[in-house]
Amino acid sequence: MSSIYALLTGINQYHPDSNINPLSGCENDVTRFEKYLRQSFPEERRKIKTLLGQQATRDEVISQFQELLTNAAIKAGDIVLFYFSGHGSYAKSNPAFKDLDTLERDETLVLYDSRCEGKYDLADKELALLLNKVPSGADIVCIIDSCHSGSITRNMGLADAPAPIGKARYTPARDTNSFRALSAYLSLNDDLNYEKMAVAGRLAVPHTRHIVLSACDRGEVAYENGALATGVFSNALLAALEEDGLSYTNLFEYAYALVQRQFRQQTPQLRVYEGYNPEKIFLKDGIQQGTPSWRVQYSNGFWKLNAGAIHGLKNDKASMNATAINIYPENGETVTVSLASVGLDKSELRPVPLLPGLYKAAIGNLTPVINIRLEGMPNEVSQWMQEAGKGARHARIAFFNGKDVGYNYKVIFQNDSILLKDHMDNLVHGVKAITDKTITYMYSCCRQVADWQLLLQLENRCMNEETFREHFKTDFSVDVQVDPENDKWRSITDSATLCLEEDQQLLRRVRLENRSDNDYYVALYSLYSNYGIKRRTADVDASVLRKGQPIPALAKKVSLFIADHLEEDTIRLKLIISKQPFKDFFIRQYEGLEPEVITLDEGKIRGAVMDAEDESFDQEWYAQTISIRLLRKVAS
Repeated sequence: MSSIYALLTGINQYHPDSNINPLSGCENDVTRFEKYLRQSFPEERRKIKTLLGQQATRDEVISQFQELLTNAAIKAGDIVLFYFSGHGSYAKSNPAFKDLDTLERDETLVLYDSRCEGKYDLADKELALLLNKVPSGADIVCIIDSCHSGSITRNMGLADAPAPIGKARYTPARDTNSFRALSAYLSLNDDLNYEKMAVAGRLAVPHTRHIVLSACDRGEVAYENGALATGVFSNALLAALEEDGLSYTNLFEYAYALVQRQFRQQTPQLRVYEGYNPEKIFLKDGIQQGTPSWRVQYSNGFWKLNAGAIHGLKNDKASMNATAINIYPENGETVTVSLASVGLDKSELRPVPLLPGLYKAAIGNLTPVINIRLEGMPNEVSQWMQEAGKGARHARIAFFNGKDVGYNYKVIFQNDSILLKDHMDNLVHGVKAITDKTITYMYSCCRQVADWQLLLQLENRCMNEETFREHFKTDFSVDVQVDPENDKWRSITDSATLCLEEDQQLLRRVRLENRSDNDYYVALYSLYSNYGIKRRTADVDASVLRKGQPIPALAKKVSLFIADHLEEDTIRLKLIISKQPFKDFFIRQYEGLEPEVITLDEGKIRGAVMDAEDESFDQEWYAQTISIRLLRKVAS
């Protein structure tokens, strides 16, 4: 069974020389969370270190992190948890990091003495170095209850009950104009040393598979509850944890709703990195199963559902009328309403005949993204359907075993193997042997294909291109260097076919320009023909498109080529642009599925490294796709 290694840090009173306002609930947050961990894990499977107040110096936090959370005894599947409750802040980034963040600033944790002479806050870029030292295969979880924490790593009542706002967990930056030298950032070794990286021309913040739950986005302030000695976010998280067995996603969405219900100026965040699966049960091994539980609440005069287009909802009039949102009062009959409008990650409902409050809900009549036919012996099909039933909460795939029904893909049990093929009978992927583990693996491959198709099909059906240009004054294209010798480039705005010589590679870059005075939030994904998904931009709140300021990550030159075993290939770039930040963690990244039948390695998983009456809600976002088909030129 998995063990947990946890470092819990809370600071109420800061060093007298820091001149930082004290807080009242941080150490209580840590004490309550430690109690939860001790109740959840037996003594032999938990190692917890708590640093409170003056114990939580910069040096001690870094030292204890290295001693406990990068311990060689940590095994694959063990849980590594870093929890911080205290002041958060920000600082101007060293200019060397400019290409990594459009806001050009470090998000920081203010430690007990980090504002004393010669000390620095713990920056997000330093925390990334520490996380990179955690043994491979561990489940890394960060919970941050402080201000500006959105990218720090890189019993439900019926009525709204606003609570008195307490102190803000924020302290101003020391100096908004100056920045620290690269040599002043934490250095762990030659490979994790930003100064040496820059000298070698390979400066990059290291990537580690982990998940972060934080109190607010990077531009907001996190508050304490004025009536309780606790952080608003920590209190909501612990309240949500009373409902056992929730996934990170559902736990976060529940806590998010509780926070928004009382403190609408604070927006909790969830971030996933390098393919971490947010559907895993919080601090547990398994995946949440059963029917999904959504949340409906009355807020600012509207009934809202915490699901939108990236969950499979469509915003054409017929689809919205046909989609049934079933709302479950704690005591009373189920109430069913339809959608009024669909945003990226939330939707507005038709009037709900209930008292204002927060309710559980389910989505009915959601059209599957793909249909998959099953071909095999009855016992094999039955075993598959049992596994598929566990994943019913995804509601993106319809399985059937009828011969005369149309399908997009099919799963075939053949010669003691399980094969996934497309409707043209091309092999997508397969695995040898038919066992519970291989069925689970192949089901996850089907889920990946459904996620890929959902992202490809994502569109705002209430906004055509002409309307889009009225609401978003942007230009999006892919520039391809078609003639390297003369540095000649071709601009592609929709789709194109390119012929490549044998072993030829062409460079491409993305051009995304904002011609308006408004800021937009963007996410760009590469969708590969083998169902791989890779995000090309940083977190949404770090990928802000401003007038005259392109996003550096998009301008980087990338090679276009055809793999040796292919005669042609298609690469699609999917742009999502929004006037408001959205929960991009719902869109998972995946490695590609190779068209081969493999022997399953122990523990292998999929994952990389996701015309209304009032259209104002719908016109907050838009999605565009550019497709580039690559053909290998036939020798004459």
